[in-house]
Amino acid sequence: MIEYLGKIYRPVTNLSTRRRRAAEVLLLLTVAVLILVETRMLWFFSDDWAFILGRRELRLNGRTADFLWYPHNEHLMGGLAVIYSTMVALFGISSQFPFMVLLMIGHVAVTWMVGVIIQRAGIRWEWSLAAMVWLGFFGSGNENIMWPVQIGYVWSLAFSLGAMLIATHPPAEGQPDKGARRREVALGVSASLLFVLALFIGPTAIVVMLGTGAVLAVERPFRRNWLRALGILGAPAALYLWWFADYGRRFSAPWGHPVGRMPAYFVRGVTNALDHAVAIRGGGTVLGLIAVALTAGLWHRAAVRRLLIFGATGFVAFFIMNAYGRAGLGTVQSTSPRYVGVAGVFAIPVFAVGASELLRRVRGRRSAAASTGTFAVVTVVALIGAHAVWRNANDIHAARRAREAVLYEVRPVIEIAALHALSPVVDLGTQPEPKYDPDVTMGRLAEIRRSGSWKPRTDWPLEQLLSGSLQLGVVVRTDGPTAASNNAGLAVIVATGVVGRSDGCLELSVSSEAPASVTFAGDAPAGFVRITGLEPASAISMDVVLSSGAARSARRALGVVSGAPVWFGADPFVGETVLRFTTVAPSRVSVCGIVAK
Repeated sequence: MIEYLGKIYRPVTNLSTRRRRAAEVLLLLTVAVLILVETRMLWFFSDDWAFILGRRELRLNGRTADFLWYPHNEHLMGGLAVIYSTMVALFGISSQFPFMVLLMIGHVAVTWMVGVIIQRAGIRWEWSLAAMVWLGFFGSGNENIMWPVQIGYVWSLAFSLGAMLIATHPPAEGQPDKGARRREVALGVSASLLFVLALFIGPTAIVVMLGTGAVLAVERPFRRNWLRALGILGAPAALYLWWFADYGRRFSAPWGHPVGRMPAYFVRGVTNALDHAVAIRGGGTVLGLIAVALTAGLWHRAAVRRLLIFGATGFVAFFIMNAYGRAGLGTVQSTSPRYVGVAGVFAIPVFAVGASELLRRVRGRRSAAASTGTFAVVTVVALIGAHAVWRNANDIHAARRAREAVLYEVRPVIEIAALHALSPVVDLGTQPEPKYDPDVTMGRLAEIRRSGSWKPRTDWPLEQLLSGSLQLGVVVRTDGPTAASNNAGLAVIVATGVVGRSDGCLELSVSSEAPASVTFAGDAPAGFVRITGLEPASAISMDVVLSSGAARSARRALGVVSGAPVWFGADPFVGETVLRFTTVAPSRVSVCGIVAK
């Protein structure tokens, strides 16, 4: 497959093929490395958790069909669920870097194939290289190069673009022999399977299929190419129609498809994508129309005609599909960076061919002012291109800073919630859930911690630990923090089984004959304690009795040591809080107070 795709190169400059490919490889490696370095400190966000935790729960509960076919919003993304499950099993979720590597491989593949599409048009190789730089650092589509869940969009594009390049490659001229026919059949089957895989991973394959079908529909001989299109697109189209009828229509997102909002959504999405592609507010549509007109002037050249049909069909179909699926959320949704990123895949080749044709026409003029005009046009085109690349590259940094700012608030909440998920006093049926994301629940966090796929950070600053613990309400609070509950520490009335430690913590010796306990004063300021099972701790259980008019108790085994502080006391809190520890075999447990500085 890769060897076949490599054959589409056209030697259009004096540079050797080896040098051109070396330049492309160097460029693509630079793109991947710089973006990975720029995004190295980011973490999972929003929709990531639907696949890390939500789909995982479906699979563990035996709902394999739902795990594979249940729509994410309105999209078929079962392949992405498989990818996430595999990546979590292999690498865990302490870092998003392995996911980003996979995302970057897809982004690099898409960028390279866009260069291939431009080279197929027969224009100078330098234009394809410029387009690859443009798309490689396409910060306007930043979500597609820094958000792991966009593996679905990007790899769907990568597989489907590969299928398109195979499907639309002109067959050998003349009467084909049996070997040539077999190769054509094999390539058609390969393209069809790539489309099936791309559709299973993400929705962007749909518009690539439509663009491919449009290209084949206008190719001569019509009968042969229509049959070829049917053979290649039939299986993936049947898969998607079955899925839509059986799953997509019944379980898609509830915001509906308001027809009245669709035109405005479409127009705003198109103009926003073009403006961000060229980084000129209000100028993208004008430049886009000029590029289309210049490219259409080469309609007589079959390769350019294919590029224009594919680009225009994919671009328009993408925003029609978005308008149908998402107009119910309001037009602002149409400006999402992930949509701009996909639109650039279809628009940038047309911009490149249009610019190339403009310069060819200017240079072809025979007049005294031809050289001056050529210089002026080259300067303008170069400035627009450099501005677009620079602004887009800068957008990557800006988007990373914005994502970091959000994660500065979100990540501590989720990680501290995960620390509490296995805390001895947490009741997963009654605990408040972490904020910011509906897919992150205490039960799901507890399960993924037990699986060993994640060891949450424990080195959070004390202020963040205390803030996150209060927010979660590990012991249910109804009043919220008050001046009285200033985390000054709990007053211990009595403790039994105390061994004593120089650091001020209570170390309790627990046995079957002599259970240990700690009693905290109810009228003292409420606070946090850190409870740690010491070796051997697997057999210890703890019974917490909270008195506030009526007694509450929660029995937990200390088989897993929790790294999170546990809150005791709620203002106004009357009575006593008692921790009772029991065991079969002699064991020890540490109870340390935490004082906010």
